[in-house]
Amino acid sequence: MRISAPLRVDLSGGTLDIWPLRSIIEDAKTINCAINVKITVEFVNSSTISSRIGTVIAEYFKWKNIDLKIYSPFSSGGGLGGSSAILVSALKGGFFSEGKEISDQHLVNIAKDLEAKLLKLPTGVQDYYPALKGGVLKIEYLPGQENVTRFEDVSYDLSKMMVIVDSGLSHFSAKENWQIVKDALDEGRTLCLLKKIRDVTLRVEETLYGKDFDKLGKLILEEWNYRKQLHSGISTPNIEKIINLSVEEGALGGKVCGAGGGGYVLIVVYPELRDHIVQVLQNAGFNAYKIAVEENGIRIN
Repeated sequence: MRISAPLRVDLSGGTLDIWPLRSIIEDAKTINCAINVKITVEFVNSSTISSRIGTVIAEYFKWKNIDLKIYSPFSSGGGLGGSSAILVSALKGGFFSEGKEISDQHLVNIAKDLEAKLLKLPTGVQDYYPALKGGVLKIEYLPGQENVTRFEDVSYDLSKMMVIVDSGLSHFSAKENWQIVKDALDEGRTLCLLKKIRDVTLRVEETLYGKDFDKLGKLILEEWNYRKQLHSGISTPNIEKIINLSVEEGALGGKVCGAGGGGYVLIVVYPELRDHIVQVLQNAGFNAYKIAVEENGIRIN
């Protein structure tokens, strides 16, 4: 059995999905989208387990002699939700193999607990939904559940405007996110910044409904300017160089994917300038890739 799922970029409102921030910050939501870069998980017979995710999955289903073979076009630590996509793919495939139906909400509840067990730190939920559903998504955080809505008729335009750029360093998102949660509970400055990110996210929501893609890029840059103040390790010289160089060459905006500290950077650019921005970044020594929205979520073959 082979299960494939898309990775994601978060457009605005990352970190707000982590409990208790999702409960403390009124009207918290995240907007993200699945992209046409996919991981694949395959169940194979094996007397040994080759990954920590494989161990967690085998323990959950009480399997013996089954391992996960994982294929990913990018290395781990890219900030594109890869580990979460792998986890929900393995869970979805596991329930499918046992002939059991499971709702997305129930699956996400299991996944977040298993990921916390794996990382020994609290985790959010936003990464699971693009892998499960595909598309451009708004995730609202309600008591005990998430309300997930797909933005209609935006994927075609957005797909012509996105570039991701490798900053040259991997990241460990759970560590940075946990520090932000602790800071938000201990002092007002961090909580204030998170509320400003919430406010930008509400404007991103309006912009997507209004299909104002020029404004979207500028809001993503505004979100980044608040986000990088949350913790000293979120931005790096390479991340700043990528965003500043892109904006100087005509990009509308950019932000780090995931928690920061490394990984990939999302750049939003006018369609007619996308090839130019990619070339400029490559000339500067960075690996840059044009990406598109992936409309489909997990697929089992």
